[in-house]
Amino acid sequence: MATDQLTRPTAADVTEATRLLAADFGHDELRLIPVLPAGTRLEDGATYLDLKTFGWKPFRARADQHVEPGQLIVPKAETNYDVWNRLIAKGT
Repeated sequence: MATDQLTRPTAADVTEATRLLAADFGHDELRLIPVLPAGTRLEDGATYLDLKTFGWKPFRARADQHVEPGQLIVPKAETNYDVWNRLIAKGT
């Protein structure tokens, strides 16, 4: 695991993410959901979920995309499989 992943905020650290997810996820589970900081470049072709937009539908990033201020971007590659599936099921 890269050093930036060790210090990356999680849904437990981001008030708005906690508010959006607290009904479905316990505090320990919120700590398993990484939230990318604004300005982070998204990996081309990688899958992400924005907790605030896109209707809770995962999307594939393009190389020119970055996390914009106000977005709550969760990277699939860094999220526990079961937690990821619960996140995307929340949008259906």
